[in-house]
Amino acid sequence: MRILRPVRLRRRGSSSRSSVNSSSTVPSVCPEAGRSLCIDVYSGQVSSSGTGTELAASLRAVGLRVTATRERVYAAIARSPHATPEALTELVNLDEPAIPPSSVYRALDALEEAGLVTHTHLDHHAPTYHRADHAQHLHLVCRECGAVTESPASVADDLVATLADRHGFAADVTHMAIHGRCAACRP
Repeated sequence: MRILRPVRLRRRGSSSRSSVNSSSTVPSVCPEAGRSLCIDVYSGQVSSSGTGTELAASLRAVGLRVTATRERVYAAIARSPHATPEALTELVNLDEPAIPPSSVYRALDALEEAGLVTHTHLDHHAPTYHRADHAQHLHLVCRECGAVTESPASVADDLVATLADRHGFAADVTHMAIHGRCAACRP
């Protein structure tokens, strides 16, 4: 089980353009209206090294071109899993040239079509994206503090088996979030 620690990236023009400030207290699902940046980062757990070859092969396998935008968006997802499209736009725009949000959405669609990324709905807002090779987990979202805890998908094996036996339904539990209260917020 992995508890995600929320962070905030500095905006362009800050003293340290691309650094991550891990002492921030931004809730990982950013429930407050108007929040423009909500990105979870694994401290040293996610690496974008070696992604260029995988990216090119996967895109070409489904007939898609490798573009600079797709490369930048994929690298941003590798660095910042569970990021919304808006947060990914801000992240990729820490570097020049700027990429419009519509291009980020198109890149996300292409990356998902190629099987490189998946999305999850952690709340009733925008989906969050992560690499497909990091997708086999459940998302436990605390309604009180907004913390997102990852748990192996295997903890839901009995539920998946019961749904299959009783209803003939093949559930994908990695695409959903389970809401409740974390250990720190329970009375």
